[in-house]
Amino acid sequence: MPSSVDRFLELVLAQRGAPYIWGGKGETVKGERHNYRNAAGQPQLVFDCSGLITWALRQAGWKPVGEYNAHRMWKTFPRVDKPQAGDIICYGTPEKANHVEVYLADGRAFGSIGGDSRTTAPTPGKGVAYRTRPRRDVLGYVRNPLRDADA
Repeated sequence: MPSSVDRFLELVLAQRGAPYIWGGKGETVKGERHNYRNAAGQPQLVFDCSGLITWALRQAGWKPVGEYNAHRMWKTFPRVDKPQAGDIICYGTPEKANHVEVYLADGRAFGSIGGDSRTTAPTPGKGVAYRTRPRRDVLGYVRNPLRDADA
């Protein structure tokens, strides 16, 4: 049986190509159900960076209290020096983490990329994608909370 972290990675990677919208958490944007559709007219999940990660964590069995953004993940998840696939890369400054992505075993990053707080509709070319390596403003890595469930 796959681990919870493996399930998390499967869920995250399956969202490749989903549009970036600030406040997007899958089926909702800023707490409200949305009506976005893909090119085939089917309902489309949309994500911002922390929305993608928290959505996949919840789908894989994590039961958080409250909402999690990049800064809360940086401040509350245990830090790791040697990340494993599925751990979370935090970006920004120590005073304000402002972006998160998933660390992959081959050193690449994966996440919802390309928006800002004014992105209220899907932007062509912006969304869930691979990054060949993390950005330069890496704060550090935090442990995926599902690892504790698998222990």
